[in-house]
Amino acid sequence: MSGLLADSMVAIEITTDAAGDFTGYSPVVKGKIVAAIRFVNTDLAATLDLTITEEKDGKQILTQANQNGSATWYPTPVTNDPTDGSALTTVGVVTVGHSRIKLVAAQGGDTKTGIVYFDLK
Repeated sequence: MSGLLADSMVAIEITTDAAGDFTGYSPVVKGKIVAAIRFVNTDLAATLDLTITEEKDGKQILTQANQNGSATWYPTPVTNDPTDGSALTTVGVVTVGHSRIKLVAAQGGDTKTGIVYFDLK
């Protein structure tokens, strides 16, 4: 996936309900970096919206609107510039403490499927 060896990999299988929605969770992740996220689309609609957060505190990992097809992302946090607090920059890594990863899918179509893999370091 990311070209680096994963310490561990977890997956969340998506099957939407009749309204095209889904909420699912990974097993508990303990102090890992989310190095890469691989989405494999089986037959989900091109209007699919994905929101991935840390369950415990709601920390955003990835938000993707109108995802059309499979994709790989390498998430980095967006933070305020430490010098003046105004400018947004991307620095560092996305970590998950002692929590589950929560995946919410919307507008995916009636009873459609896919899977999301998380490469954890």
